[in-house]
Amino acid sequence: MPEQYPHLFNEDNRENLRVCMDGGKCVSHVGMTVRDASLFGCRIKVCCIGAVSTDPEYCGQGLASACFDDARAKRTKRAWT
Repeated sequence: MPEQYPHLFNEDNRENLRVCMDGGKCVSHVGMTVRDASLFGCRIKVCCIGAVSTDPEYCGQGLASACFDDARAKRTKRAWT
């Protein structure tokens, strides 16, 4: 997957990857990138969410939701500069 999504899976974006671990095994993941965009000529920042997954053995436990909520909270607390 890193080859297909290098903008998501790279060292500079590491702080935007959210994971749930169980005994050293990644069992759920939500990736996020922040990009500049233009909306009707106005510069804005957008947050892109992707690579959301959960190991089938761990489904139904709310892990991906927890990862997503944490990613969203990070972007909400942080100033968009």
